[in-house]
Amino acid sequence: MPVLIHRLCLPACLLWMAAVVNVAVAWEIEKFDLPQSPWSGFQDVVVDETGVPWVMANNHVYYFDGNQFVAIERSRLRSGQYQTGLYGGPKQGAYLTQPTEKDHEGKIYRLKAGRYHPITTFYYDIATNRPGVYVSKNGRLFNWGRAFLAVFDGANWKRVEGHFGERPGLFRPVICDLGDEVYFYSIHDNRIYGCNAANELDVTDGPAVVAEQMEKSERQRHFPTQIAAARWNGDRIFVLLQQPTQALAFDVRTKELIEVKLPAPEDPQLTFDDALETESGAVWLTTIVHRQSGHSIFELTPDGKINELPALQSNSWANWQHDHYPNSILETEDGVFVLGSFGSGIAIYRDGQLTPLGWKQGVFSGAHSIQQGLAGEVWLPCDHSGNEMARLTLGPGPPPTSEITKDWAEYKLARGSRLWTLPNDTIAMFDVEHPNQLSRLTADKVTFQQMPFEVTQIRRSIVDNRGHLLVELFPGHVFEISEDDVVEFESMKDALAAAVESGATHFQGSPDIGGLFLTADKRLWYGIHDQNTMNILTDGVWNTFKFDDDVSSLLESSEEGAIIRTETGKLYRYNTGQIQELPYTFQSRRDLMLGPQGLRPFDKKIAMQHPRQYYPVLKDGDRVRLYFDLEEFEQALDVPAPEPASKKTANLYRFFQRVKASRTTGSWLFMSPGFSPPYRVINRQLSKLDFSGTPLSSFTVNDVVEAANGDVWFVNSSSSYPRAFRLLQSPLSLHAGDIAEQCGRELEVPIEVKPDRIASAVDLLVTVDGKHQPLLRTPDGKLRFRFPVSGDYRCAVNAVRLGGTAPKPVDFKVVATVPLPETNWPEPTTEVTVTTSDWRPAVTATPTEEGRSAQLTWRFTEEPWRKFDKGSAISLIDRKPGVYTIEFRASEENYWHDQSPVVVKLNYDPDYELIVRELTQQLTSEDFAVQKNAALWLKQLGPKAIPHLKREIEAAESAVKALPHLRIIRERIEQAERLRDKN
Repeated sequence: MPVLIHRLCLPACLLWMAAVVNVAVAWEIEKFDLPQSPWSGFQDVVVDETGVPWVMANNHVYYFDGNQFVAIERSRLRSGQYQTGLYGGPKQGAYLTQPTEKDHEGKIYRLKAGRYHPITTFYYDIATNRPGVYVSKNGRLFNWGRAFLAVFDGANWKRVEGHFGERPGLFRPVICDLGDEVYFYSIHDNRIYGCNAANELDVTDGPAVVAEQMEKSERQRHFPTQIAAARWNGDRIFVLLQQPTQALAFDVRTKELIEVKLPAPEDPQLTFDDALETESGAVWLTTIVHRQSGHSIFELTPDGKINELPALQSNSWANWQHDHYPNSILETEDGVFVLGSFGSGIAIYRDGQLTPLGWKQGVFSGAHSIQQGLAGEVWLPCDHSGNEMARLTLGPGPPPTSEITKDWAEYKLARGSRLWTLPNDTIAMFDVEHPNQLSRLTADKVTFQQMPFEVTQIRRSIVDNRGHLLVELFPGHVFEISEDDVVEFESMKDALAAAVESGATHFQGSPDIGGLFLTADKRLWYGIHDQNTMNILTDGVWNTFKFDDDVSSLLESSEEGAIIRTETGKLYRYNTGQIQELPYTFQSRRDLMLGPQGLRPFDKKIAMQHPRQYYPVLKDGDRVRLYFDLEEFEQALDVPAPEPASKKTANLYRFFQRVKASRTTGSWLFMSPGFSPPYRVINRQLSKLDFSGTPLSSFTVNDVVEAANGDVWFVNSSSSYPRAFRLLQSPLSLHAGDIAEQCGRELEVPIEVKPDRIASAVDLLVTVDGKHQPLLRTPDGKLRFRFPVSGDYRCAVNAVRLGGTAPKPVDFKVVATVPLPETNWPEPTTEVTVTTSDWRPAVTATPTEEGRSAQLTWRFTEEPWRKFDKGSAISLIDRKPGVYTIEFRASEENYWHDQSPVVVKLNYDPDYELIVRELTQQLTSEDFAVQKNAALWLKQLGPKAIPHLKREIEAAESAVKALPHLRIIRERIEQAERLRDKN
């Protein structure tokens, strides 16, 4: 009976154990915030022997306390201002390096369980670089620089001379760690540096044949190439030479050569560029496959066989990835590889299969440092910005996708493809999912058109206003693609001439086209960026003009028709068959504007015609200021020194590139590739887009396309592997509660953003009668609309997500009844004569109701309104005699204004003698501000003050002459009084 019970219980126990195992190994990605600082960016991660992960990011060091990452105060790490590297791991212990304030001195800290303590100082070879440091299997510290190798014996450093290259922290030697014995092999001098259990260092030459082949390869190669080397099977050195590719191997102890035969590649241009050893002793060889535009991985097994690992063929590998970033590839304890890429996402390689983890799983960027914890969890950065760390638990089968797939779609484009905007709200592209077909997307409809050419050979492209797409291929043939046909031309010039003859008037070219436009005189201007020619089509005939410099851009001009700008900044114009240099250069201009081709000379007419496509820019030395108001820009031009920034301006950051008008409102400002996400201009405000937590976290955006349905396409078409991410706006919606049809001067509107998962990433845009209003909220979260005067209003609320607007705004009408403050003038007449330098009018303001505060403002007619405090004076010192019109206006909260200001006719008839006398007396005031203002006002009076100043000076001089006599008289009087009192 007990045996039977045991047999019956066994399956149940096994099922329970399997369930527990399945729960334990389920896929999971947990994210933890890193406290931020002014310096952003992830650097490194390491796990100590207690399992605590340490992170170096944002110029701080963090440790995980079990719930969150905690930053160590920089003042507690007293040896320097920044940290440079994390080293070791759970088996060896974790260490941190940092330069000290002394030249060529660094400090090493031991990290353990949230605590740290200094171990030793060391020779810091290049202070601005990561040092060469290695922690051996038994915990010994090694340090190398350009000309030495050292080992720390617990008390002192022992060192030998050597040669480890000019960047030893980046290109580290091959390390064979055999426990008590550790060997370092340097490809720079073909030497083996050994260290025994007693920390004794020795140096021996590597095999002579290796040195000979290195010298031979260097003589034969046409351009510099790095030699790849790796540890093989624990105690062997594997060396890869390039041009031609050759493999050498030898035993690190005996230096005995070991034969290695590389496979004869099918692609003759296949080159090996990187190598790394796995725990099994095999070596992975990374190859660049030129014909397929990607990388392949070959495995050299411990017994010398070489086989390709087809699952690892990818275009996400970086050249020299392991050599430069050895921690970007992690092999876990159970033989699973976690591969960090330098694009988006990572990948898991196990059992011969590759499982990508990308944006669909919530991993938005690659990782150049990955570590495994004691429980098998994997620690890696969420992105390169240093915002978050991820704890990854590997589960069986494919990883689950996250909710983000409801909002995003990815399109891999053929090389050379862009997203082209065609008429009828159509977007076209060549995507890899449909080889040699042009995909057209109109609303939810997708059509495909077969192409008679290889679409991966596109060199440049142009779209015209007819909706025709012109593509130029390598080596030069051009195809014109319309909805019904594909026509081949011998050159782009031929295709453009035919397009103009067929009625094309506007063109949009790819970035390498320096300019393409049709001027009012029917001339077509066409130039390629960075070529020394420029072309003009006149009456079907092309004329080509050559320049000494490369042409940077062709620019439309309201005065010249067109302006040619060269790379050196020279500007030219076309005049009756001749090219004439303009008398000024691009660099000499303060007045510029930023547009689709970047910075260019200011052209007022073009700026007024295309206000969202061109923004005036004032250049002052290295500082560049963008203006949202054309009038303010023109006023600033008249001032030699730039005025302080206002709400109508924005200081441009470095590496800005170009402007693109938005389909809905405002503009997009693109930065140079790799420097920053785009900026958005909405309601005269420049704001940087935040891509964190999206597939765009590590994605360089060089174009944005807004679809008619509200979707936003973010494109990178300049890389070797162009892609586009489509932000689906259809899930985004706004819901309003009950909205009153009538209101007072304010209206509260309840607005809810759906779905909840994206509500925090959405900004609201409020307009009244088509004009933007500041976003105001009540304490309970409702939107507050303001109405300046009584009347009928049309209001709208739209949602903005990553610069794109929701397809359907909340739209409503309301009738507002608005009480306004009143302006009071107590005098019987509004005509006043003033003879002094300042005037104190008795004007007052009455608020709309008790408890509200009304303010007064005033202005000379047509000038800006100014604040007026009760009892204060209006200075007239800088005004000429004459009749002026002054307006006074009562306001509340600087928004509700009396619509019937008091208008005063002021006759200014200054008595300069009185004014100068008053100001002269103020020069002796004990208040320095009064003195300063009096001196300034006297100066502003100019020549009018001179005769009166002369009289004041003469009076002051006479008073000075009389001063001694006055003092004598005073003393005699005081003496006589004292004698009288005494008697």
